[in-house]
Amino acid sequence: MNVPPPTPVWLYEPGGPESVRGVLSLDRGALVFSPAEGRSLRIEATSARSARRHRLTPVLEVRWERGGQDPDGLAFFYFAEPPRLPRPGEKADGAPYQLLLPSKRHIERSGSLLSMRATSKLLKRDIDRWVEAIRGAEPS
Repeated sequence: MNVPPPTPVWLYEPGGPESVRGVLSLDRGALVFSPAEGRSLRIEATSARSARRHRLTPVLEVRWERGGQDPDGLAFFYFAEPPRLPRPGEKADGAPYQLLLPSKRHIERSGSLLSMRATSKLLKRDIDRWVEAIRGAEPS
């Protein structure tokens, strides 16, 4: 198995705050995300349920079984800096007189989408290697 080298990524967990920058690595049969500050995330190979690359994005999705009564874990690893997401209650559009013009938020989204697609093309092989490595990781 071709183990990818430790790679800088951004972790986003649904329901969590914003994305966190850190390093993704494979260590003795486990996927490990180590942020600059805070607690590491360790996903054992035996508990990983799925790993896949999202089409047209530089994003690796990993689902794993937490065990017991806890719901399955879900993490998105961005191999490029993710776009800023609007905060709850944040308006996307401006004043009513701007109805016929594209909103600032719409322009930002379009730019982010194009940037993510271009980055995805460049990183597709690398992310696919991570998917294969996670699926083939030996339990420790």
